[in-house]
Amino acid sequence: MKLDGKVKLPRPTPDRYAGLFADDGAGRPQEVITFHSRTHTVEKIKALWERARDDFLAIGRWLVVAKERMEHGEYEAMVRAELPFSPSRARQLRTVAEFVDSGRIPLERLPPADSVIYEIATLSDDELAAAEPDIRPDLTRVEAKAFKKRAEPGAQNALPDRAVLVRRIERLKQELANAQAQLTQIDQGS
Repeated sequence: MKLDGKVKLPRPTPDRYAGLFADDGAGRPQEVITFHSRTHTVEKIKALWERARDDFLAIGRWLVVAKERMEHGEYEAMVRAELPFSPSRARQLRTVAEFVDSGRIPLERLPPADSVIYEIATLSDDELAAAEPDIRPDLTRVEAKAFKKRAEPGAQNALPDRAVLVRRIERLKQELANAQAQLTQIDQGS
C-alpha cells in the first residue's frame, strides 16, 4: 500500500513472537514471549540482561583458564580461528572476569553490562579509589569513561560532567526517599 509515494508496512501484531521461541532447534529451551504488562516486560528484560552478564562472565572465565593452560601461541590461534569474536573482545571479557573475581567491587554493585564493567576494570588503583563511591548497578558507560577523565592531569579542578551530577542527585533523592519511607515504617510500627 502506498501513501504519498511511500510504502506503508503492515504493523506487527502484538502476539507476533508468541510461541515462536519454544525450542531453538538444537534442543535448548527458549523463552516463550508472552506480553502480560509493562512491569512484567521490564522484569523479564532485566532478568535476561543479568543472565547475559553472567554468561559473559562465564565466557571470560573460560578464556582466563584457557589462556593460563594452553601452550604459548595456542590460545591466540584458538581465539583468532575458532571463536566468534576478536582477540580484543576476548581480552575485554577476560579483563572483566578477572576484575569481578578479584572482589575489588562486589558484583551486586556493578552494572550488568560487561562493557561498563570493562571501563571500571581498566581504571588505575587511584582512579578506582576515587570512583568507588559512585559505582552502582545503573552506572552508564559514559559515566564510567568520565572516571578516567576526572583523573587526567589538570582535571582535578575541572567540574564533573553535568549528566553525572544529575544522575547522582537523582540517586541521592531516591536514597533519601527510601530512608524517609523506612523511618515512617519504624515510626508506625513503634
